[in-house]
Amino acid sequence: MTASGLASEYDQKIYSRLERRGKQILYDALSLFEDGNFDKSDYEIEGLRRALSSKYADLTREWLDIYDRFDAENVGIDTAIRFLAEEYGVNFDEETPESKYQLALRVLREDLSSEVDHIVVGSRIKRVSSTKTYTFDGGLSLEGVEDAVSEFHHQWNSDDQTKAVRIRIEESGTDSVVLHITVERGIQPRKVRVFEFRENDETDIPAEPEVTTKTYRDVKSSRVYIDAKGQDATIVLTKGKQGWKQILNALFSHVFDVDEFVSELSTKQVKEAGQLEEDASEVIQESDDPIEQTRNLIHHRADQAKEQVRNADSLPSDKQESVIQCLETIEYDGSQVFDDASVAAEEFSLVGREGLEAIFDRVDQMRDSFLDILATADDENAALVLSISNRNVAVQSGDYRPTDSARLSDDDQLALKYFFNEEDVV
Repeated sequence: MTASGLASEYDQKIYSRLERRGKQILYDALSLFEDGNFDKSDYEIEGLRRALSSKYADLTREWLDIYDRFDAENVGIDTAIRFLAEEYGVNFDEETPESKYQLALRVLREDLSSEVDHIVVGSRIKRVSSTKTYTFDGGLSLEGVEDAVSEFHHQWNSDDQTKAVRIRIEESGTDSVVLHITVERGIQPRKVRVFEFRENDETDIPAEPEVTTKTYRDVKSSRVYIDAKGQDATIVLTKGKQGWKQILNALFSHVFDVDEFVSELSTKQVKEAGQLEEDASEVIQESDDPIEQTRNLIHHRADQAKEQVRNADSLPSDKQESVIQCLETIEYDGSQVFDDASVAAEEFSLVGREGLEAIFDRVDQMRDSFLDILATADDENAALVLSISNRNVAVQSGDYRPTDSARLSDDDQLALKYFFNEEDVV
């Protein structure tokens, strides 16, 4: 017996796909699909799988299709949760998805399966917006963008190009558009030896299979979000600029009549990051104890960010706590100076492993020398170095970045967004 009775006929493909799923997620799915309540302890995994792949095969297939989409698009669970909360008012206080299977099930529960495309696009853009948002100095008109993209297809794929490209307009509004670019990668096509029957979709293996050579190219994809409101356009490139210069320049030249588009992009300034730099510079010039005052500035800003997190309706309570824990680790760990003629330095960096005081306690006159360099150097060449969860982050020219270039955790990234009071792009 299953939760729904006998299930002698079932979808074998769905049944097989559920083989490695735990009992809890199968129970959660059946509880959503089943009209009546039942006790999980009354049924084995086998019964749950058969029920989901028979009577509820269509709903189970829809659930797995949503999961497949999230998995293929590498949708981040945390960013998807925030997007669902902000865009659709979904409340996650009582239950927060911890896997993409649970996330897909929640989308079904909220009757949002028709919104999956929008959820994917919004979540992917939100996930990278802290590090891959740029400003184009000048307006971009979105009028006629559909026809222009179609024309670009015909031009690029019929010219003497060696790599094919496909561009889809995923979302389009009066002031914004999302382009999904897929292009072949690599200098030369790749060749692999395969059995010929695999190319013909044959299921039976021949006694003596023939070997053939298959030629193919890998493809890569990126999304381009364009917000054309105001004098300057905001651009989000989900895969950044590196490796995309040729296709982006060609696309924007044809569609928007902009030459050398990539070189015209500037990293979007974070207003509060620039303000923190100004405040810290003023403290160094005028305060009797500039290092302690800089710490106070940072702690005050972190306290403000914690309050914002506590009041954030889009964050589940457990996520609020984890982000607040990250904010509590933020400290002032040092400074850097790059290419500054006033102090004759190509590069100067003093970043404490255990805080600056540990260095000053061990090296005579280091404190005074450090402050003299910062007071003399031009502000535009100096970077403030913070630490968050034992990772160093440099704040310079209205922007911030990890000093080791490695990706910060999702919680650390979100904590810094609140610390710098960043507005979400989407």
